[in-house]
Amino acid sequence: MQLKVWDLGPLSIYPTPISELILLDTPSALEKRIGMVRREITGYYTGIHSKTQGIIDRWISVEEKVDSHKILP
Repeated sequence: MQLKVWDLGPLSIYPTPISELILLDTPSALEKRIGMVRREITGYYTGIHSKTQGIIDRWISVEEKVDSHKILP
């Protein structure tokens, strides 16, 4: 069966509206891997920073005790 132009009805003088396009930002496998590695490195850094800060705090405490002559006469 052939469809004829007059079977479609009158043509519009306005352009047909474009349906709304929704883009979804989905991370690639590389982006997921980079994110995982960054989180691991950040965790290691946080742990090392905490341990280092603890050592520094203990050292400052020792210095304060020495200055106040609580350790050495």
